[in-house]
Amino acid sequence: MNKKSIRQQLILKNVNERSFITVDELCKMLNVSKITVRRDLADMEARGLLVRKVGGAISNSKAYYALDEDLSSPRANDFDLLEPNKATLEEILKINGILTLNEQELEEESEELVAPPRTAEELRDISKRCKVAIAKQAASLIHPNHRIGIDSGSTTAEIVNFLGKTERVLVMTNSLSIGYAISKLPEPRRPSLILTGGLFDSQSDSLYTKHMVPVLKEYSLDLCFVGADGFNERGTTTKFEAPSFTRAMSQISRFTIVLIESSKITNRQPNDELSWQNIDLVITDSLIPMKVRKSLMKMVDVIAAQVDDI
Repeated sequence: MNKKSIRQQLILKNVNERSFITVDELCKMLNVSKITVRRDLADMEARGLLVRKVGGAISNSKAYYALDEDLSSPRANDFDLLEPNKATLEEILKINGILTLNEQELEEESEELVAPPRTAEELRDISKRCKVAIAKQAASLIHPNHRIGIDSGSTTAEIVNFLGKTERVLVMTNSLSIGYAISKLPEPRRPSLILTGGLFDSQSDSLYTKHMVPVLKEYSLDLCFVGADGFNERGTTTKFEAPSFTRAMSQISRFTIVLIESSKITNRQPNDELSWQNIDLVITDSLIPMKVRKSLMKMVDVIAAQVDDI
């Protein structure tokens, strides 16, 4: 029995004995990183062994019998053979042939290249190309029968341009512009659309009401794609003070994926939004400096979407 199987047996035993256990407790107990624990919990939830909750996992009493089974038994390696909405994020990445930076051999750079001076127009063009590259990479994770959430934002909005390639997708969004763009996609692959209600905020192009939060709990999503204005030691930060739809959507999603341009990663905005333990993956662009990527990789899995000719 390999280390992963032994580790997951210990997780299952403790979850069943205690009903709820946190990611931090599991990290200390198993002496592994939060990334490893989150992967184990996602894999075990997909097998019906437990239920992930914000910050940890709760017991699934029906799964107790599985304690003596080898949890590392081979699974189908073709997405079409997997049960709909049961694939782990690790499996989705594997099917698409995507390696995170954490899995790649990163060469030490003796000297960080200094970008040449850019005009304002050139910087806007680079920003646009980064957003498109990030969104295209994010959209590659969407498969038939997926239920996805798309938060308002200029980078997340670019995902819409790549949605028409996948059948039987449902999209939930709080953005009027994203909802409108989806409604204009041609049939037959136009996604089903849930547009959340609430008061419209023109600054963030979003709808929000506190009454929507309990309603959202009636739904479940496979993937949610959210933006961020920066990171700090606790997680993502935002310049907006309004209650967070991002946080509410993350809580009903199996996997939360943050899309952010590398130029924003070191920004620190005044308001915390998502904690590290609630983020499963960060997708940024290939212009991310080596020092920044190494720092980010200590907290979460990272994908750098290739931006060419810059």
